[in-house]
Amino acid sequence: MSAHLNRRQVLTGAAAIGTGLVAGSSALGIPARAAQPSYDVVVIGCGAAGMTAALRANKRGLSVLVVEKAPTFGGSAARSGAGIWIPNNQVILAAGVPDTPAKAAAYLAAVVNGDVPTAKQQAFLDNGPSMIDFVMANSPLRFRYMSGYSDYYPELPGGMPQGRSIEPDMFDGKLLGAELAHLNPAYLPTPAGLTVFSADYKWLNLALVNLKGTAVAAECVARYTAAVAAGKVRHPDRNIPRSTVFGTLATAVVYMLSLIAVFGILSTTQLASATAPFSDAADAIFGGSWAGNLMALAVIISGFGALNGWTMICAEMPLAAANDGLFPEQFKRLNKAGVPAFGIVASTVLASLAMVLNYAGTGGANAFTTLVLMTGITAAIPYLFSALAQLKWRWIDRKQGQGTRFLRDATVAVLAIVFSVLFIVYSRNTGAQGQRSIGEIFGHDWGSWAEWMPFVLAGVALLLGIPIYKRQKSKMTEPGPVPPYR
Repeated sequence: MSAHLNRRQVLTGAAAIGTGLVAGSSALGIPARAAQPSYDVVVIGCGAAGMTAALRANKRGLSVLVVEKAPTFGGSAARSGAGIWIPNNQVILAAGVPDTPAKAAAYLAAVVNGDVPTAKQQAFLDNGPSMIDFVMANSPLRFRYMSGYSDYYPELPGGMPQGRSIEPDMFDGKLLGAELAHLNPAYLPTPAGLTVFSADYKWLNLALVNLKGTAVAAECVARYTAAVAAGKVRHPDRNIPRSTVFGTLATAVVYMLSLIAVFGILSTTQLASATAPFSDAADAIFGGSWAGNLMALAVIISGFGALNGWTMICAEMPLAAANDGLFPEQFKRLNKAGVPAFGIVASTVLASLAMVLNYAGTGGANAFTTLVLMTGITAAIPYLFSALAQLKWRWIDRKQGQGTRFLRDATVAVLAIVFSVLFIVYSRNTGAQGQRSIGEIFGHDWGSWAEWMPFVLAGVALLLGIPIYKRQKSKMTEPGPVPPYR
């Protein structure tokens, strides 16, 4: 069975090479209807290798015909663990694996022991990494290092006990559309959305007797839950933003109601001198001091949880940026536990330096306020550009005859622009008390250096991004097309 693959079908099909999510044509299971009498390239089989070849030929501007006898696509790659042994590829090097061409050549020669010509071995070693680069540059597929998945013969020259293998990272099957139903099924029935990586297996076997095993099991369940939830959300491009907005509003309502309750329980005098008003309110409700202590304990636990969560998030954004070529390769490196350790350390060190610099001449409260305002400025700037982009694209939609809800969307965008500008303008730390006024230099009372420190730190952060941008500009991946308005 065969069909002509157009550009989009080939690209979509090869997007999941290695996972087995390798799409055939939209006519799988239907007798072939050749769209033209001849083709530049004919590929036999819809497996990972075949679809990689089809993608490569398509990218070179050739017409491609893919022929598959089975009613499903993906071949053995769809049923295997999807591990790929390619020495010196960009994924393992970014993860810090100390691989070299010499080590890989020595190991491969020792394993094949003369059964494969040296020229073929060298061709594999020379072109394998380029193949991985090509797939990642021309599809949404991303790979991850299989840390701890040893080479089969690590005792041989050049062998590596921690391994060189890579595997596909999580992939959204919805990108394949209706073709996902034609995927070659796994040997064992597996719930849709359940993702277990190679490094997880040994810890899952220890889940009942080891804390890390329990944590890995919880992570697998969390991935499955998130995937199922995402799969059940209708129109996620519309409903997820709505849930985010309404969730934020609901949180604001809870905060306001709790503050009103505290204001109603404690007198003005008590509030003026209170250092822990929620604990004081709990004591006032239940009597004694145990309720206040319990409230304080809950706040401490919540604080540690929030600190841990934000510390991890600090590394996720640089990791995503590095995967898109926007940040240096170091931020893509994952440690043995799959954590972007370099990104976490870099983010926390920069935050600590900003705190230390801001402590000069100010108190702790002022330092905290300055950092909050500084991060607010750095967040408001991209928020401003996003609102401008929304306004631009909705205007283009209207010119193209898609003016549905234009007034509403334009109004929201304008309000977001105004909010962003006002937030930036009024981000002076007016409560800070500095030693010297900036106005003394020019003869005006413009406030102290401490008041303007949020702008100074935000400006430094933006300036630091310029050399990084110039360095990474040539490595950036092309953005996808703007989706139609819904």
